[in-house]
Order: sequence, then structure tokens, then C-alpha cells
Amino acid sequence: MKYSELIAALIAAGCYIARHGANHDIWYSPDNLYTLSEAFTLKLKSRIMKATVVIEKAKDGTFSCYMEDADRFDFALFGSGETAEEAKNDLLTAYGEIKEMNAEEGKETPELGFEWKYDLQSFFDYFSVINVSKLADKAGINASQLRQYRSGLSKASQKQYDKLEECVHEIGKELITARF
Repeated sequence: MKYSELIAALIAAGCYIARHGANHDIWYSPDNLYTLSEAFTLKLKSRIMKATVVIEKAKDGTFSCYMEDADRFDFALFGSGETAEEAKNDLLTAYGEIKEMNAEEGKETPELGFEWKYDLQSFFDYFSVINVSKLADKAGINASQLRQYRSGLSKASQKQYDKLEECVHEIGKELITARF
């Protein structure tokens, strides 16, 4: 297999670069939850358990996040903040504290790979760099309607959510392959 074929296969499988190493890149596969080392022979590096975290904007304007699948673990994680980023960081801090506490007690804490599930207000707060009009254009959604979703004046249907998610994932795949 050629190097370019390997990269194409990883991207087609939904993998993305988790970080750039000194001698190779570390790839992450959300489908099977393995971290993969970029090489011609893919080697299992570590097993990570997936945890889905929901991030929502509250009526008071603050943001909160919580583990949707907390029943799979012997702990639950919550976070809150004035921004979606603060809420995420609060949840990640709580995770670090749980790991620390469990280590002191001689207990193991599973390594978690987080999947972040946003409502549209939280998404646009966290990814404020995204131009709403351009995203609407690319997703085939009316720009003023998407601005109403972003502000919370209107609620998107599941069909609109699906269009946006597909578009955002396509942009993500394109960004992964971009080089400077």
C-alpha cells in the first residue's frame, strides 16, 4: 500500500489526526475508538472508551454539559459556564479530578474519548469562527433561518440538524487534508 493510499483510506474511514508527533502523526478513529499510529502496519496504541457529552444553552444564557451515557460508568460528569468553552473546560476539569481521586484510592478510571453533541446555540458559541451565512449556503439552508436557530428564536427540525451535521463533517474532512 502506498502512503497516499493509506492516508486516503484513513480519511475515508472517518479517521482524523489527533496530534502531530515528531516522527509520525497519531490518528484517531471515532468508529472503533482506537488511537492509530500512522504507519503502513497500523498498530493498536490504546483503548479509549467513548463518552457522549451534550452541550446546551440554558434559558438564563449560561451553558451546561453532561454525559449522556453516564450509566455506562461508575461516575458522571457535568460542567457549566458563561460560554460553551467554559462549560467544556469545567467538565474536563471534573474528569481530571475524578481520575486524581480514584488514583489516590487505588481505583482505575477509564480513558475517555469525548464525542461532543451540541445544540445549535452552543455550537455557534463554541465555533464562533464559523461564518453562519457561508455555512448556511454550503448546507443548503436559508441563512436568515440559520441565524434564527443560532439565536434560539427558532428550533431546527431533525432534517435541518442532519443537513448541518453532514455539512460540518464534510468541512472537517476537507480541513484534515489541508496543508500549508
